[in-house]
Amino acid sequence: MSAAPLEAAVAALKRAGLDYGFVLDADDRLSFVHGMLVTVELALVTACFSIVAGVLLASMLRSPHAALARSARAFIEVTRNTPTLVQLFCAFLVLNMLLSEALRSLGGNPLTPFIWSVAVIALHKGAFHAEALRAGIEAVRMPGYGH
Repeated sequence: MSAAPLEAAVAALKRAGLDYGFVLDADDRLSFVHGMLVTVELALVTACFSIVAGVLLASMLRSPHAALARSARAFIEVTRNTPTLVQLFCAFLVLNMLLSEALRSLGGNPLTPFIWSVAVIALHKGAFHAEALRAGIEAVRMPGYGH
């Protein structure tokens, strides 16, 4: 297979101000593809867990138990009003360090950066899902439920 079309595409992109020269090197290209696959994996796993988190949080919001509903509301408000990157830094740099210290005698922290990322992003997006689900549930008028 000729590398000429790939080189031509990289040159054209370079003229447009985009430097994709790394795809010409096999090792760099392999790293790039690996990174893309990890990103897709992170997106798929996070999407699944965020939907579950959203349903659970929406259920808590609709709970007749005031403490449960208030704690869900507080979590959602804090989560929705904090940037995801700040949450990632706090979770990975602070909570991860505290957990690692606490579990040092048991062999260390079993949570990988990937797991931390999934947990934080899923909970962050789950808070948004919860609000959307809550609004949808409350928008539906059910006969006999006092609306």
